[in-house]
Amino acid sequence: MDHVNILLCYRPYPAVVSLGSWYGALPIANALTSDTAEVARSTNTALASTRFKLDFVSQQRLKAIAIRGINASQSCRYRFRAYTQSAMTTEVYDTGWIDVFPSSWTIATPWESPDFWIGSQTLWRDEERRPSIIHYLSEVVTAAAWLIEFDDTANPDGYLQFDRVFAAEFWQPSLNYTTQGNGLSFIDQTAVETSVNGVESFDRKIALKSFRFGFDYLDQAEAFANGYDLNRWAGSDREVLVIPDPLDTANTMTRSFIGRLNRMDALAQVAAGYAAIGYEIKELV
Repeated sequence: MDHVNILLCYRPYPAVVSLGSWYGALPIANALTSDTAEVARSTNTALASTRFKLDFVSQQRLKAIAIRGINASQSCRYRFRAYTQSAMTTEVYDTGWIDVFPSSWTIATPWESPDFWIGSQTLWRDEERRPSIIHYLSEVVTAAAWLIEFDDTANPDGYLQFDRVFAAEFWQPSLNYTTQGNGLSFIDQTAVETSVNGVESFDRKIALKSFRFGFDYLDQAEAFANGYDLNRWAGSDREVLVIPDPLDTANTMTRSFIGRLNRMDALAQVAAGYAAIGYEIKELV
């Protein structure tokens, strides 16, 4: 069975954004900050308005791009194109138009249902957080500029909005994380009060995602180069995009997220030439 190792993206590339039509108070540049309260909002849903150019000026290597917290409608599509120069004259990559909410088929679908033949469209059922577009690149793409486009002209909000565009350096370990001890969980922040007669009341808060994983026998050179660099740069406060299983496209939105290192174990030498390290990444919302 094919598999692709976990991808960790960190240290976003400095970039300049342009094109599209965005509200002056909610410019597209807001999406380059880590503050989720600073959102970018288009003035309308026309194709020419819901696009932007992400310009690194010089060529940078990418393995994934994330657009977080987007108010995409069920029919929204996106397209990413990469260019070798800021002038966008030589194209080196094109996703084509991709549905934000693709159709999928499962064995549980009754054969008499129309969905059995064409699949059913994924429905976003998480009312506490908006969906994110997390696009994994099967090969490294080296480009100076990207054209990010959205087709959501029927969006009932009358605009397109998101809070983060994340394009960064990456580490895709040579070995995948171990099966033992890994897991996606939720950090429950709901406040619970109990009255004197035992009646409970709740102040519900969003439950943050948390992904725990580790590596038992990484090559020592890789661990003390890539692992060390991630730990040193990210600390406990900087953003890290985690894509646990890049090929699990049906669950990308639920499993992958931008977070911070809530726990990073010591780089431990477990055998001659090999090192171990463990992480817990806590979602940022």
